[in-house]
Amino acid sequence: MIHLKDLTLHIYMPRLHDQFRFPPHLAHIRLTWCHMEEDPMPVLEKLLHLKSVQLTSDAFVGRRMVCSKGGFPQLYALKISKESELQEWMVQKGSMPCLRTLTISNCQQLKELPDGLKYITSLKELKIKGMKRGWKEKLILGGKDYYKVRHIPSVQFINCDHD
Repeated sequence: MIHLKDLTLHIYMPRLHDQFRFPPHLAHIRLTWCHMEEDPMPVLEKLLHLKSVQLTSDAFVGRRMVCSKGGFPQLYALKISKESELQEWMVQKGSMPCLRTLTISNCQQLKELPDGLKYITSLKELKIKGMKRGWKEKLILGGKDYYKVRHIPSVQFINCDHD
């Protein structure tokens, strides 16, 4: 088990406790249908070798997620998809310093992108998929949240025209 690098959990798991022991060299994790009630980020961001994280299909059913300063030191890919209850996501300065790709998909309650994205200068690609009308208008040149994404070379909006 100590050599495990990729892990997919498709299991009901309302809490992800610190004492839950992940393999020390885990590089990729995908959490699906876990229905975690507490923010999983404080536990996941301490996994020093993590390179990609996917939270999909109500992996997290809370309303607020926080990525802390110093967290996810090697993470290069993050996908948050179909998290139906997520309303607020905060990213502190110094979190995810190596992040290159970010995908936000079908998170209909999410109000906006985190302000802290402006500090992640390594970010090369942002994909916004299946989000409500208004996201594109806020994030394009001249939009009120453009400052959060202006440093990202590729910002894509896919199927973002519905209410």
